[in-house]
Amino acid sequence: MLRLPPSDPAALIAGDGLLGEMHDVAHVQAHESDEEELMTQLLDAKGMSLEEAQDWIDDIISRYSTLNIDAMLSCFTPNVVVNYGNLPQIRGIAALREFLSDRYGKVTDFKLAKKVRCVTDAVVGLQAAVSYTNASGKRIQGLAFEFLTIDEGRIAVWDNVSILWDEV
Repeated sequence: MLRLPPSDPAALIAGDGLLGEMHDVAHVQAHESDEEELMTQLLDAKGMSLEEAQDWIDDIISRYSTLNIDAMLSCFTPNVVVNYGNLPQIRGIAALREFLSDRYGKVTDFKLAKKVRCVTDAVVGLQAAVSYTNASGKRIQGLAFEFLTIDEGRIAVWDNVSILWDEV
């Protein structure tokens, strides 16, 4: 029997939804009580821990949650490169503005959750869940895996593979 995911994006990542049976490397390698300690020990080459990367991602989520395109764009470098699923590559902040405006311009009741899964050098790998109401009033949910390449605290390369579906 197919188990439908909860409508709360955070629950999808936290283990109450489709991804509930997935575990990150730290969880597999350590007993649950030791997971937090292990996570703080895993550092990238530049010294960003998983916890620090999660704080950085939480700031990005807060900017996206406003649905303000300028706030979203402040997360990216001027020469950003975006590889978003099967869409043509997006290059530069002007092209990204167009993409974000088309994608989020008429969205309401937007909820986003992201959990950092790995940090290596200047790349953060994460798992994301989203839910929103689109322009036609339909509730949409989605899951994504992303790799974000960081340059001076902003996203220089955004690689995203995601799937969206109608909420039931």
